[in-house]
Amino acid sequence: MDGFVKLWRKSEDSAVFQDEKLWKLWSWLLIKANFKRGQLPDGTILEPGDLITSTVTISELLGCSRSYAHKLLKRLESLGNIRLNSEHNRTTVSLCNWGVYNDESQQRWTGSEQEVNKRLTRSEQEVNKQWTRGELKEEEKKNKKNKEKIRRKEIKDISFFASLDEDSFVQALAAVRDFEVYFNSEHGTFTVKRLLAAAERFDFKTVNAFRKAVDYSIAMEWKNIFPAPAKESDERGGAVPNKGHLADSRYISASRQIKEVMIELKDANGKKRNKLLAKREKLATLMSLIEKEYS
Repeated sequence: MDGFVKLWRKSEDSAVFQDEKLWKLWSWLLIKANFKRGQLPDGTILEPGDLITSTVTISELLGCSRSYAHKLLKRLESLGNIRLNSEHNRTTVSLCNWGVYNDESQQRWTGSEQEVNKRLTRSEQEVNKQWTRGELKEEEKKNKKNKEKIRRKEIKDISFFASLDEDSFVQALAAVRDFEVYFNSEHGTFTVKRLLAAAERFDFKTVNAFRKAVDYSIAMEWKNIFPAPAKESDERGGAVPNKGHLADSRYISASRQIKEVMIELKDANGKKRNKLLAKREKLATLMSLIEKEYS
C-alpha cells in the first residue's frame, strides 16, 4: 500500500505510547485502515478509517495470544481510539477522528511537480487548522502536564507504588494514567486521594493485578479502581479475599446486574439508554452503600 499517514509529536504523551504492544497495534491500524470508501465482495461497505481484521491476525503480528490481542483492542476502544464491531469470525475496526490522522489528498504522491505542490499546500492548511485549534487550549495542556508531574511524586509516596522497582513503577504509572484519562473525561478530576483510597482498601499484590483492576474499572465505567474478578464465574476480586462486602449477596447481585446493563448499553439508544443509565447509577449507589456498611 502506497502513501503515508500523519504521526503527531504529541502522541508521545498518550497512554497508548506507554505500552509497546498497544503502540505497535495502533500504528498498524493507522497504516492498514482504508483511506477511501470501498466495498467488499459480500457487499460490506468500508468507510475511510475502517479495516477488517481478526484476533488471529493481530496475535501473529504482536506475537501474543488471541485473548491478549482482544484485550488490546478493547483497551484502544476504552481509550476512545477505535470502535469495534465483531461478527462472523471477523472484526471491523473503525478509527475515531480519522480525518485528524489522514485524508485522501495525502495518500498518493504521483504526477507532476505542480500537483505535488498543490497537495502539499492542502496538507499544510490542514496541519495549520489542527494547530490553531490546539493553541486555544495550550495553557490548559501546560497546566495538566504540571499537575501530572506533581501527581507522579505523590504517587510514589503511596506504599504500593513505593515498593515497586523502576520498571514496575513505570508500568503501574501507565495504568494510573489510563484511568486518569478515562476518569477526567467522564467524572471530573482524578485525584491522589482517590488513588490512595483504592490502594489502601485493596491490597494489590502485583502490577499485573493493578493493571487488571484498572482495565476492569474502566470497562465498568466506575468512579474508582476496584479489583477485577479472578474469573468470569467468580465475583471476588483477584487482589482481595472473599470477605466483607465482596461476600455480600446483595453486592454480588448488583455487580452482576451492572455487567448485564453494560452489555445492553452497547446497542441501546434513546429512552432505553436513559433507563439503563439510571439503573446502572442506582446499582452503583447500592454497591457503595453496602461497602460503607463494612467499612
